[in-house]
Amino acid sequence: MKKQIQVVGVEDLRAKNINKQVCVEGYLVAVSEIRPRVISARYECKNCGAIIQVEQVTKELREPTKCACRKGSFELLSRELFDCQLVTLSDIKKCNKETGPCGNVVEVFLYKKLTDPKLKIFDTFKKKARVKGILLERPIMLENGRTSVDVDFYIDAQKLEIL
Repeated sequence: MKKQIQVVGVEDLRAKNINKQVCVEGYLVAVSEIRPRVISARYECKNCGAIIQVEQVTKELREPTKCACRKGSFELLSRELFDCQLVTLSDIKKCNKETGPCGNVVEVFLYKKLTDPKLKIFDTFKKKARVKGILLERPIMLENGRTSVDVDFYIDAQKLEIL
């Protein structure tokens, strides 16, 4: 028998939920266009020839930080692209459909079949939605280029329902 996942609001997401499957309800308050997105990139170390794969979790294309040879400058070999659409869910308790984002928000990445134009996500703006997926973390970059001790999170969606 499958374990039932509890439905929670955007405001209930916490560190304990990171890297776990979640089911979240909120208002769709922002919907992006469908665009290709790099989700993984392969690099070759120019010094030793090692191949390093880097998952892309920020808005900026990231290179490896170092190689086993400790000398590396890197050359981009390939990128893995998927169609992606970003939607933003807002807290149901502190938001109404008319005011837009209020309280807590979480970004939700829709990939592959969830970006099918037939789903007409644009037509669902400001409607209540339920998203099932994995809550993942992404670093917050500071102005000086360093990584903050705080992290942001987003949902890598597996299913989207308009309620």
